[in-house]
Amino acid sequence: MQPLPSPPTHHAASSMFAFFRYHGIWAPGVRAFRRLSFRAKALMISLAFVVPLAVLGASFVQHRLAQVRATALERDGVAYIRETLALMRKAQAYRSLAMREVAKLSAEGLAQARSELDTQFTRLGERDAAVGSALGSSAAYNAAREASKKLAPAAEGLFKTVMEIST
Repeated sequence: MQPLPSPPTHHAASSMFAFFRYHGIWAPGVRAFRRLSFRAKALMISLAFVVPLAVLGASFVQHRLAQVRATALERDGVAYIRETLALMRKAQAYRSLAMREVAKLSAEGLAQARSELDTQFTRLGERDAAVGSALGSSAAYNAAREASKKLAPAAEGLFKTVMEIST
């Protein structure tokens, strides 16, 4: 068996080799723990477990809150779509009655349909005021509302509106 190589003769290199001789890279930690009391050691070990758990817990809570916000936005979107579909049904009913008036079949119920359409626009406007900015629907709602205001009143008839739009 060959003898171990002797440590370098330089004093600084010799002391460095001696520092890591028994515990290797863990020597600084071992020496620090030897100087600490049991209470300090227990506190450091407890912190080593508590800090990652706290970070993980905070991350979990943030993720759950993000899910709650996304779900709330989805629910608002569904309610908005319900109002929009009701508006579309009212607009289709109004269009159907207006077309009957143009064909001189009947003008019955046209004023009522226009009133219902305006009422539905008001309901959708209230919903848009509440959640439109979050859903990004305010511009589309405002454009549709402005277009509906250009419709002629029921008393003037649809024919006049069609003629004005086409010219």
